[in-house]
Amino acid sequence: MATAHEDDVVHAFRQALEEELRRVQEGERHEPLLLQGASTEENLERLMHSHERLQSEVALLRTVILKLVSQPVDFENS
Repeated sequence: MATAHEDDVVHAFRQALEEELRRVQEGERHEPLLLQGASTEENLERLMHSHERLQSEVALLRTVILKLVSQPVDFENS
């Protein structure tokens, strides 16, 4: 049985996926990581923010994958 923390993580991951799908469907454009003409500090800040967001998404994916692996579906008894 999933713990409350695992359920929260799965719920957050699902929300993030739904939000990304909504943005793609609406044709929302992603800002480029590096802006031409921006200062080095500004571009570095943008890269750091993107890196932190990606780390968070990877952590969510790992949690979901570990949950799926630890609780495999038994198709024969379903």
